[in-house]
Amino acid sequence: MRPRSSPAPRARGFTLTELAVVVAIVALLIGGTLMTLAAQNAAREVSDTQRTLETARDAIVGFALQNGRLPCPASDGSPDVSGVATVPSGGAESFCTSDLPAACGAHITVPPYPAHGRCSNPRNGYLPAASLGLGPTGSLPNLGPPPNNSGFLLDAWNNGIRYAVTDWNWPGPTPPALNNVFTASGGMKQVGFAQLDPTLNLFLRVCSAAGPTTVDLVCPPGGGPQFNTPAVIFSLGKNWALPGPGTDELENIDGDWVFVSRPPSPSGSAAQFDDIVIWLSPNVLYNRLIAAGAI
Repeated sequence: MRPRSSPAPRARGFTLTELAVVVAIVALLIGGTLMTLAAQNAAREVSDTQRTLETARDAIVGFALQNGRLPCPASDGSPDVSGVATVPSGGAESFCTSDLPAACGAHITVPPYPAHGRCSNPRNGYLPAASLGLGPTGSLPNLGPPPNNSGFLLDAWNNGIRYAVTDWNWPGPTPPALNNVFTASGGMKQVGFAQLDPTLNLFLRVCSAAGPTTVDLVCPPGGGPQFNTPAVIFSLGKNWALPGPGTDELENIDGDWVFVSRPPSPSGSAAQFDDIVIWLSPNVLYNRLIAAGAI
């Protein structure tokens, strides 16, 4: 006698609880992937900007080898060091043309005012990418349309690359007194590396924290080590467009002689910091100039 066949098992579906667990797992996987992609993107932006800054530094050294001086920053139209309004320079060097006494490192009373290294915005300007032959370049978002608003080198977040150079004067008497040692043609050769004493405040200072005053010449206590440099190149980072830049970020655009370079801090607080700052070693600069026979 043939045994009776067993009834076919009924198909079993997912319960609501099981579906919820599956959806949660998928969401976590997608979220993790998106977070990983965002982190990779952020790291790539920082890396790209770092390379841009290093390329700019190499171009500045090349400019010095060819011209016997460091370039002046480009202007975005901000008033110059004497308070006189400037015109956006289109990414080219911007020179001070003031005839006010003690303005721009020298008193020039009879035009034409020579472009001899008197920078219009020495410690609060932009990289002169057009003068350095760097590209691709773009426009600053706050200046309106070209032609003056072009020729600026941008970072990964479309901020203009900033550049500051020392405008301190050599007091003499040996060699004779000289205005704008690093940006005057032949100034570095005239003074010579052995004469460049950092205690005379010829250099910009790179610190790990901002000082308590707005006109700083040295790093504050706990703000070291201090690096002395004739030129600083930096990016304001991604968070510059956010409200409330940090104290150390503000230090980098206040026009004094102190700049801050340190590890980043999260945005949204007074301590936020994501500037990317590099600088030009005077030893490297002079070694390159000597090796090339430029001084």
